[in-house]
Amino acid sequence: MRRGPRKTSATDMRGPKTLRSNLVGSDLHSQVQLSELEVNELLGQGAYGMVHRMTEKQTGECRVMKTVVRPEGWDDERLKLEAEILQNLDHPHILRIFSWYEEGDSVNIVME
Repeated sequence: MRRGPRKTSATDMRGPKTLRSNLVGSDLHSQVQLSELEVNELLGQGAYGMVHRMTEKQTGECRVMKTVVRPEGWDDERLKLEAEILQNLDHPHILRIFSWYEEGDSVNIVME
């Protein structure tokens, strides 16, 4: 008995099992520390903070660090939740978050 062409299933259309976010690591909150980065230049600044181009000293990889100064009245828990959600997103049109940490009244986010 001869069968026709095989139908494509949803399983066939799935992407690779290794997501970009899995390559970065699961404990992103403490992965890249400020001491491991070298500041190259200020890329821009706005009302809530600034963005610097950085180089990871050990690997030479280019990173961007966004520093957000928390104005009074910002919900700290919501900001932390947002950072945690962003670090787990995996899409080619969304920047990868390599780490984030708090420093005084600001939050530093290290991204691609």
